[in-house]
Amino acid sequence: MLESKLNKLLANYEVEYHKLQTFHWYVKGHTFFQAHAKLEDYYNEAFEAIDEIAEKLLMIGGKPLANMDEFKANATISEAKGEFVTEKQVFATVKSDFEQLLADIKDIKHDADEESNYLISAFADDLIETLSKDIWMLGQSED
Repeated sequence: MLESKLNKLLANYEVEYHKLQTFHWYVKGHTFFQAHAKLEDYYNEAFEAIDEIAEKLLMIGGKPLANMDEFKANATISEAKGEFVTEKQVFATVKSDFEQLLADIKDIKHDADEESNYLISAFADDLIETLSKDIWMLGQSED
């Protein structure tokens, strides 16, 4: 069960990583420079999570998804279109995606605790903390 849920999380992070890169390239508006830089921070953060999720899957004897077809087939987060978007649109979408990732991670944390899988539980705690802070900060920038 954990393997399947971790692979879904891996797929969602892969799609989110590319989505954040797309937004990084296509964001526009009067706060372009700040938005551009923050999106780079977010996709770097996602890249680190991707590597850690795959490593945790291997550590528990699982097999991480490994190609774009698998990621897209298992992700519930949608890709971004290669179109210009405002920073307001971008950050509303990012916040929503992060909330979905957080819900997935909390579900994994619950299962890991039920199975006394301390490795995955502790890892989930770290992701929960990071995403909770990101969501809070994104909420502070809303109108």
